[in-house]
Amino acid sequence: MRFTKWFRNPAWLALALALALTAPVLWPGRYIFWGTPYFQFIPWRWLAWRLLVQGRFPWWNPFTGLGMPLAANYQTAVLYPGTWLTWLFAWVAGLSGLAYAHGWWVVLHLLLGAWGMARWMQEEGRSRPAAWLAGLAFGFSGYAVARGGVFLSMNAAMAWTPWVLWAWTRLLRRPGRGPLLTLALVMAMQLLTGHAQTTWYTWLFAAALGLRQRPGGRAFAYALLAGVWALLLAGGQMAATAEYTLLSARSQGLEADFALQYSFWPWYYLLLLSPWAFGHPAWGNHWGFPALWEHTIYVGVLPLLLALYALVRAPRRMLFWLGLLAVAQVLALGRFTPVYPWLFRHVPTFDAFQAPARWHLWTVLLLAVLAAHGADAVQTFTPRMRYWLNLGTAGTLALVPFALMGQALLPQAYRTLAWGLLGFAVTAGLGLAVWRFALRRGRRVWLRAILLLTVLDLAVNQQGWYPATSGAAYAQDFPNKARLAQILAGGRFWMPPDLQQQLLYEVYLRFRDFRPQAPLWQARTQMLPNVNLLDGFPGVNAYDPLRPARLARLEDALTTWPEPQRTRLLRLLGVSLRIETPTHSEPLDPAAWLTWVEQVEWVTSEDQVWQALARRLQSPAWAQGVVLEAASPRPLQRGPSPPAAGGAGVMLEGRMYLDGRWDIQVTAPRPGYLVVRQAYYPGWRAWVDGEEVPLYPADGVLMALPVPAGRHRVQVVYAPRHLYAALALQAAAWAAWFVAARRHGHTGVKGQRG
Repeated sequence: MRFTKWFRNPAWLALALALALTAPVLWPGRYIFWGTPYFQFIPWRWLAWRLLVQGRFPWWNPFTGLGMPLAANYQTAVLYPGTWLTWLFAWVAGLSGLAYAHGWWVVLHLLLGAWGMARWMQEEGRSRPAAWLAGLAFGFSGYAVARGGVFLSMNAAMAWTPWVLWAWTRLLRRPGRGPLLTLALVMAMQLLTGHAQTTWYTWLFAAALGLRQRPGGRAFAYALLAGVWALLLAGGQMAATAEYTLLSARSQGLEADFALQYSFWPWYYLLLLSPWAFGHPAWGNHWGFPALWEHTIYVGVLPLLLALYALVRAPRRMLFWLGLLAVAQVLALGRFTPVYPWLFRHVPTFDAFQAPARWHLWTVLLLAVLAAHGADAVQTFTPRMRYWLNLGTAGTLALVPFALMGQALLPQAYRTLAWGLLGFAVTAGLGLAVWRFALRRGRRVWLRAILLLTVLDLAVNQQGWYPATSGAAYAQDFPNKARLAQILAGGRFWMPPDLQQQLLYEVYLRFRDFRPQAPLWQARTQMLPNVNLLDGFPGVNAYDPLRPARLARLEDALTTWPEPQRTRLLRLLGVSLRIETPTHSEPLDPAAWLTWVEQVEWVTSEDQVWQALARRLQSPAWAQGVVLEAASPRPLQRGPSPPAAGGAGVMLEGRMYLDGRWDIQVTAPRPGYLVVRQAYYPGWRAWVDGEEVPLYPADGVLMALPVPAGRHRVQVVYAPRHLYAALALQAAAWAAWFVAARRHGHTGVKGQRG
């Protein structure tokens, strides 16, 4: 009897569903890989872990883009507790342990989203079974499941969405310290997950709920305080990310074509009936609008039917939810209507995010809400209901012969439409039949049957989003690694952006077929970013949603400047290997990472830097000088003797550490400038014999500092004092939260009622 009660608990059904969907990446020796996990998240977090083991905060990534911020990269989520759990696996089993942990990361956040949705619906007054139906529909919707395999930060941020709405609802209805602390906590958790777009859409949805509740002044003040406190609880992360964003190529907003690229294709509304209607990348037969994971919105057939039932049965009571649902559709359609392009041009924040289809976060939320209302609206079995259920069952089963005809008559590529229709007909027919016969035995039996059928529906129809790879992709060694390490000793690699895009999206990340055309470990031999972080191979290339504006300008020069300027610029950057095709690379003679110069051209703006650098690279003596940028140049004071060419008599001995810092011994008979061939970025500081000296942007993207004559110890360190101050403020906010929670008797996200 106890076992039966345990099995009927909807939470255990959700766990079973999560394990069934993610099973391919949970088996020992099998790992998640497709999309951002292999080419972004796992390499970033592996480097962060290695730095933490050395006692260094993971501020800097010296291996991509000449060096780039790491912790400031929002999606790295180094301050999110979920990321810490993956590092526990890394502590036990190294890189393979870290990679394996991300399969369980997905399980954790799928369950968290389903549980949070159920809690919010119960707060809204829904019964427990109806609330858990909403939890299953939202937490295991196509929107959530697909992004769980492809985009880990979105998977995590979405899991906290219903918790924010739950805590927000509690605070508006019962303003007090307990709900205030809970709301601040869950908002902070969502901020720390690392996906600003999902967080922003969640907060906008919460604002809409606030308009419905019409809170009084006290509730509004508490809500405002919770938001400010949440920002402080994530303050270190937010400050670093804000600085990075302002200095990035995205600071002026996105280009319209890029931002509107993944607008929701109207034909994809058929995915509400069957996620297989347009094929699936897991089987290599997807033929619809690209990037299916950005568009899938399947919530299950029975939740969809119950949502429609709620709208038909009580349209006035559902008017608020229906209005939000309509808004979500208009925004998700993006460039397929004139509304979103106008908003993109005139309303702030619309030009900050890509993929209007992500507004379907609201769609799956609202369909889950309506499904819960519909489930609670079904109370007894009436003759009218029997009539419509019989009619619906007969109608869906009548679709079967049409589906079979389509299978015979449609062209091969489009037969997935027939399979999708057949799947919907069988699922809907079975669901309506069970609805009819289970409800006759009582509402409790009906609710259990509906939950079980929804779990089975989602377990079958959401398969395929978690392809797995073998351990070779994450092995510590692979063929040619030693040879590549020797070639790149003291140098970097570079590949043209077109080649990088070709390898990424035609070999390893094919949108219509999840199966790579080459073994994943070969991406490491080709040094595609960011897998080069797994092996510590430094490069100029970057694969990152945010890139410093200086790096973007450098990439433009490397693709548009004529020869021999481009080759000279590569050598100036310390490139020892130019990758020209997937099978051919050219070795270069690079400039040393530490260089002494005495011929300086001062400029006062970044535009002047690139003009001066282009002129210098046309000269045969291009390697002899440097262009330094400063608002108020301060040239070195020299003696009467002229400088010697080439830094004659100068000795440089230096060591670069994993966090990008340098420890250098300089012996120079004359004063000059030490050029460090790593990216300039605010927060880098330099000391000569313990005395801080100015650090200048050199040749647009590098760093240089003045060094007097004689023997000196030079240290160049990324030590952003303003970000350390933000971290200290964040720590103080957490201390204040724990003190307030202890005084109030707060117990975490459960909180107190009333």
